[in-house]
Amino acid sequence: MAGLPNPAAFAELNIRSMLAAADKGDIEKFISYWAPDGKNYFTGKETSMEDMKKRIAAFKAGFPDIKRTLDKVVVSGNIVTLRGWVTGTNTGMFRGQPGTGNAIKLYWLGFYELNEQGKIKAGYVEFDTATLESQLKGTVASK
Repeated sequence: MAGLPNPAAFAELNIRSMLAAADKGDIEKFISYWAPDGKNYFTGKETSMEDMKKRIAAFKAGFPDIKRTLDKVVVSGNIVTLRGWVTGTNTGMFRGQPGTGNAIKLYWLGFYELNEQGKIKAGYVEFDTATLESQLKGTVASK
């Protein structure tokens, strides 16, 4: 029906906006896309909202130029699935270590389930932590 909002486009726009907020280090805006009781899972482990806030801040501090790029976005009903890359240069403190100056490029997958209001009620993010560690040490070139 002409003039009615497209729910899939709305869901994708919200997820893209959430990721842009993370790239900017705008934690409050990032969290605004989540339901208050939303569950998040990072590399296979459930983490709290406070942990998620700390993680976003830590990545922004460690990689001030962090960028999440999407190769693929699939919206099916209330599910948004993403595939993309995280890139950045480690010029700041990260995990208690000073910046190495090394660039990272990590493949990542995201899966988000939205509630009736379009807020994230469950989010799952996976990426290759071994590659992150290797790239930080300079033992594996970013691809």
